[in-house]
Amino acid sequence: MCANMKRSVILAGAGGLLLAALIVTGGGDARAASTTVVVSWGPFNVPAAVGGGPGNYNTLQFDVAQPCTDCYITSIVPNMVYDDGTTANFSTMAMLHHVVVFSNSAQDVTCPSTGPGLLGTRLFASGNERTGRQFPSGYGLYNPAGFQWRLAMHLMNMKPEARNMYLEFTFTYRSGSDDVRPVTPVWLDVDNCSDSEFAVPAGESDTHWDWTATITGDLIATGGHVHDYGINIAIEDVASGEYLCNSVAGYAAGSAFAPAPVPAGDEGHPAASLVTDPGDPAYLGHIEHMSGCTPVSADSWRHSASARPIQFPLGERRHDGHRDSVRL
Repeated sequence: MCANMKRSVILAGAGGLLLAALIVTGGGDARAASTTVVVSWGPFNVPAAVGGGPGNYNTLQFDVAQPCTDCYITSIVPNMVYDDGTTANFSTMAMLHHVVVFSNSAQDVTCPSTGPGLLGTRLFASGNERTGRQFPSGYGLYNPAGFQWRLAMHLMNMKPEARNMYLEFTFTYRSGSDDVRPVTPVWLDVDNCSDSEFAVPAGESDTHWDWTATITGDLIATGGHVHDYGINIAIEDVASGEYLCNSVAGYAAGSAFAPAPVPAGDEGHPAASLVTDPGDPAYLGHIEHMSGCTPVSADSWRHSASARPIQFPLGERRHDGHRDSVRL
């Protein structure tokens, strides 16, 4: 890799996917002051559950509030809440199926001006596991002034009455004048420029999507997203056979939604998901975490998703009686 080339990074989000980024050469003063702010998007009136299935709020929002402009975002913590500020989760019969945040400040790296890339670059995302992201010291996601943020969301309500829900994200950022290395998100998923959705067959399954990289550099932060009964998402450098990240799902001890163990494969195909003990009661045993990865070098990547259901084929897993295809 040439020393004067831009260098790439991967962060990760949700909605069943992985993200990556570019680092521009430069310093990175970890001692500079940072600011934390909570941004609330909503209210979104999520319809009542009907006929044994949840109410669904599936929509796009344009020109939503941003945490800052001309700034470097250094951490993101997602959540969903009600009018009174309490958390909306399975324990209160709600689910954040997914939210993806776009910016029209740049083209999407893997889907420029096509499919989801028509909304701009995919910055970050979350599923119901709500795993936050903290960039390594000295790195940040630059957010310029003068552009829109846009949301693609799917919120679910299992109660018999409609309820207001809000997406509440906590951001930490630094000034755009600080000496920070900017990262550029790169999104990888199972059908990257389509709807990020596929039906998983019964039993153990392993699905790949290949991308010939258009950037080079170092992966700075990575993570992934699966739904219940999913085990992991991995990124592989196909040329070397090296796994650059293995993002593994976490479930509470004794969860009815954790995948049954299978014989272990290679590094990118673990035998089982992670166990959190005792786990967060707000999730009622549903997936509640995805692990992340630390920096490595890479030039080309393969995205791999593994899932092993217990009771239902993953393509027909249920959320309180709701059949839903897997989003990875």
